Amino acid sequence: MRLTLGYAALFVVSTLALFVLTSALLLGYMRERDRAYTRARLDDFAGAYARAGVAGVARAANALRSDDRGEELLVRVSDRNNRTLFLVPPEDWSVAEFRDLALRPTEPGARVLVQSAGRTETVEVVAVRLADGVRLEAGMSSDERDDVVESFPDTFIAVSLPTLLLALLGGAFMGQRAVRPVRRLSETMRSIIETGNVGERAPRAPARGEIGELYRLFDLTFDRVEALIAGLRNTLDDVAHDLRTPLTRIRGVAEVALHDGRDEEGYREALADVVEASESASATLDAIIDVGEAEAGARELRLENVSVGKLLFGVSELYADAAEVRGVSLVVDAPDDIVVPADRALLGRVVANLVDNAVKYGGPGGHVVLGARQDEKHVLIEVRDDGPGIPAADLPRIWDRHFRSDGSRSERGLGLGLSLVRAGVEAHGGYATVHSVEGEGATFTVHLRRAVG
Repeated sequence: MRLTLGYAALFVVSTLALFVLTSALLLGYMRERDRAYTRARLDDFAGAYARAGVAGVARAANALRSDDRGEELLVRVSDRNNRTLFLVPPEDWSVAEFRDLALRPTEPGARVLVQSAGRTETVEVVAVRLADGVRLEAGMSSDERDDVVESFPDTFIAVSLPTLLLALLGGAFMGQRAVRPVRRLSETMRSIIETGNVGERAPRAPARGEIGELYRLFDLTFDRVEALIAGLRNTLDDVAHDLRTPLTRIRGVAEVALHDGRDEEGYREALADVVEASESASATLDAIIDVGEAEAGARELRLENVSVGKLLFGVSELYADAAEVRGVSLVVDAPDDIVVPADRALLGRVVANLVDNAVKYGGPGGHVVLGARQDEKHVLIEVRDDGPGIPAADLPRIWDRHFRSDGSRSERGLGLGLSLVRAGVEAHGGYATVHSVEGEGATFTVHLRRAVG
């Protein structure tokens, strides 16, 4: 209704403005037309006077009386003393009404408006001076012009009223058409609020225009909300699943310590077990949160230009002791000039998880190579080992949460490392791949966009 009334109000204002403008243009056009007609007749009368004097002017003026426009014409000839020699008034005017012309002579070329008492119309008089001092005056009555101008509002209203009705109908139609998709969107949002089903979407989104863009943004927003909720549910499930074991262990150790009579050393051992289980629970919770944030895109990246070579050297130093214990050698093969825009902490965590897996599953005498190279668009970070490799059947599933192949079940871990790798790389707008031949090792490659400039 507001849109319809708005359309109608806009039409009314536009119509009034059009009426004022059209009236002014019409009046100006008719006034200029009358002036042109008057000037043309003055030239004719001047020629008639040159040929036959006042009698010639009289014959020319009387000849115009049969013409509708000629009937509205004033013709006056006066001598040097402004005495009237000949006068023909416009139709319905009397000679007496123009006697004041003798008192207010018009200058050649000047226009004088003459209006008699009781009349609304006027006569615009123009004079020319002839060679012998005689002044010739002519003027058009505004009667015809006034009739047209006075009838114009009625004609305009007669045309505007049906147009206003059409405007109201058109406004109602356009308003309904404009509001309908917004109403559908509002109903969908109300349904989502009432039912909590964030997977519901508004039907039949317009293909183009601002409303279509609104629909697309609506769908993108709730796609993101749905993904965040799914990620939250997965995270809560993981918390419930992975914290159960350390919490059960803490409870069991505490109950046994309380019920058994132990010496001081026994209680110390029980407390050490509780601390170890607590640290395990804390590490599990941190890993789950990191994976959840990275997968949902909820982690705010602090991007900076990171030297890949320095990052790989730092990770190798971090795992140097663990690699030495297992008899695995760490080798860094990366130039110093490769730079990538990344969150230093998250990218370091990604590489560390890959190195942790490579060291953990590598045998004595094995090698782990941390390499980096770049092409025109990407920076490639590789972690390559010569360990037992990954069975081909397990390759499609290694990125899933909690998945652990048969060969890795003997090692301690949560199965979240590669999930964090994939989520962290995707958070940077990249992707991770793996190539492995069973018995020959595996190569994990991280593909990231190069730094610009």
